[in-house]
Amino acid sequence: MVDWTSGILYKLNGEQQRSQYSIGGSFDGVRQSSDGVYAVVFDRHGTKGLVLKHGKIIREINRSYYCAQAYEYPIEIIKLPEGYAIVHCPEEYNLIEIELIESGKKVTQTEGRKPADCFHTRLQVNPSNTHMLNAGWVWHPYGILELYDLKHAIADNSLFDNLSVKIPISGEVGSAAFLGDDHFVVGTTYEGPLDDEAPDENELGPNQIGLFSISANRFVKVCSVDRTIGTLVPMSADYVLDLYQHPKVIDINSGAVLESVTDIDSGKQDLAITHRSDMIPPMAISLAERRIAIGAGNAIEILEWPA
Repeated sequence: MVDWTSGILYKLNGEQQRSQYSIGGSFDGVRQSSDGVYAVVFDRHGTKGLVLKHGKIIREINRSYYCAQAYEYPIEIIKLPEGYAIVHCPEEYNLIEIELIESGKKVTQTEGRKPADCFHTRLQVNPSNTHMLNAGWVWHPYGILELYDLKHAIADNSLFDNLSVKIPISGEVGSAAFLGDDHFVVGTTYEGPLDDEAPDENELGPNQIGLFSISANRFVKVCSVDRTIGTLVPMSADYVLDLYQHPKVIDINSGAVLESVTDIDSGKQDLAITHRSDMIPPMAISLAERRIAIGAGNAIEILEWPA
């Protein structure tokens, strides 16, 4: 595990090793390519990012200043037939653009696009790079979720600008994350729908956790919970790790909390809007390794779960 700011490599046995590269500054977030060659470090509540190759800076990127202090930098690394690319919002807060990661050559177009008034953030691509989630927000403020078919959206950029895939949600989205290629989990807040209409029985309502299937185009599991839901880390089709205040294992079938790790502070993020970086402790999540690391003062706590 690498801290790109300090340049320290942390081994799971507790040993530390200083790498030959360190970034410094206010950068407190990172995305890394699946092959480990590229990384983007960024200021989560700022406007600046750096693209790295093998730890060396190859170019700088930026995002719109508008409300940047209120939500996380929108950035994701995807793999295209022509190579790795970054998805971000370099010109306008509501305009998703894709660039080849090294050259900066644009894959998307900007002319003629009329994006909706949405703040994009917490972008996440599935393992096969076919779909991408956007757990952003709109003015109310209110958390929303968008799902993009990347092949179709790259061919027709207007699909990034307006809802192209209707996800049956009738509540404010607090968090979302992929579980494999076809499924993703969604957690909602206590807030009801913006239009005040009663939720349909097939929709995910307030204060619920759902497991959505892209191929089936529906929630295959839904449970209600009686507490605030934070960032969700999918563990399996039956369990999620909820990171609000401290890590908790929740059964998606019943909503029951099966286990809590109360001596680890995992922050209080429950929406796309965060305002303060201290709401999100230093954290690294590896779904492939079924492992999460959380910074706790001068220590790093490691949580693992079985396959």
